[in-house]
Amino acid sequence: MKLITGPQLLRNEILRVSADKTLITNAHLDTEDPDTPSNGVFFLISRPSNGLVVNANDLSKAVYNFSQKDVDDSSVIFMKHPNASGSGGFSFLLSDGVHQIGPEWFSIEGWTSSSPVLQANARLLASPSASTVIGVESLRANIPNSRPEEILYSVSRPPKYGKLLVDSREAEKFSQLDINRNRLVYNNEGTPQKEWTRKDSFHFVLQKNGSDTPIEEEFR
Repeated sequence: MKLITGPQLLRNEILRVSADKTLITNAHLDTEDPDTPSNGVFFLISRPSNGLVVNANDLSKAVYNFSQKDVDDSSVIFMKHPNASGSGGFSFLLSDGVHQIGPEWFSIEGWTSSSPVLQANARLLASPSASTVIGVESLRANIPNSRPEEILYSVSRPPKYGKLLVDSREAEKFSQLDINRNRLVYNNEGTPQKEWTRKDSFHFVLQKNGSDTPIEEEFR
C-alpha cells in the first residue's frame, strides 16, 4: 500500500515520575496516521537525559524506537537513573517508514508524591439528545507506577440529565484505560434540542485499584 499521508502528533504531555519505573501511555504520547496502522508508526528516540526507555517484556535492555501500538498496549516504560533528579527527557522523530516529522522533545519531570493526580478535568460540550465521548483531553489522571486499567474512577453522584456509558452499558465505575480507548460516553437523555445551555455534572472518587488514598472531584 502506498503511504500518501504522514503521521500527526496529537499529544505530547509531560511524564511525571516518582518511582523507578513509570509507564509512558497514550495519555502522554498519541499519534494519528490515516493510512498506517498503529504498529507501523514509530517513535525514534535519543538517549534520555535522566534514565532509560525499555519494553515491559525486557527491562534489561534500552530501546531507541517503539510503535504507537506499544504505547497503546502500555508496553513502554521509562526507568530513571538511581541518582537522577529534576527535569530531563528525550528528543524523538515520528515516522511511518516513508514520512517523518520532528525532532520533538518529550519532557520528563521528577515528582515526589505517590497520590493520585488529576492532570485534566476540562469542561465537556455535549449536544442535546446525543452521546459525547469523554476522552483524555477532558479527563485524565496519573498515579505513579500504575497502569491505566488500575486507575479507577467511582461515580459518587451521577449526572442529573444523562447517563455515563462504557461500551454502551451504564457504568458506576470506569478506568483510565476506558477513557484512553474512547469507551466512556456521556449520553444526554430526553433533552429538547433547544436546551444547549443546561449544565450537568457528576462527582467521582479517584484511586488506584486496592488503594485507600482516594481523592474526590467533580466533572462538568
